[in-house]
Amino acid sequence: MDDNWGKLAVSSPSPSATSQKSNAKTELIARQIRILLSAFRRDDYVDAEKFYAQLGAVLEGYSESVIIHVTSPKTGVQRTCKYASPSIAEVVEACEKAAVVLDSNSRWKAIALETLKRREGERKAPPGPPGESFRAKLCRLYGLRDIPRGLDAIDIVRLAAQHGAGLQAHFDSKSKGLSDV
Repeated sequence: MDDNWGKLAVSSPSPSATSQKSNAKTELIARQIRILLSAFRRDDYVDAEKFYAQLGAVLEGYSESVIIHVTSPKTGVQRTCKYASPSIAEVVEACEKAAVVLDSNSRWKAIALETLKRREGERKAPPGPPGESFRAKLCRLYGLRDIPRGLDAIDIVRLAAQHGAGLQAHFDSKSKGLSDV
């Protein structure tokens, strides 16, 4: 099929960032239309070239992701047209549905990224001097002078739950042999 739509759609004679972006989109649309229409017989259309131009004008109103989604053999409108090639109305309907889905997906992705950034900040250890050891952080968190030998972080947390603010007193009394850990 001729690339008549691509030739007709290029309107800006001077190259600029906008016209280069427009030309890239025009090329994308022309390529995707060829992909879409290659799934159907050419004689399904009274005037295939005019249909091609109209389809290009319709697709130009949508984002690149919608255009690719709707014309892809894996996700496109050709998967729903069983007996004949798609009409302009069917392509527009598919574009509208794809725009809603893709917009929703991008919104959820943005929310997920924002949540990950927020949680990354929450994961950081409580503020303390740079290079502070884990044992020193535990001492600072639970108001301890030192962690007794043989105890690990889980033991400290368990004992802190049992003794609360009296954890250091518990360790002091243990060192004197008055109580058991």
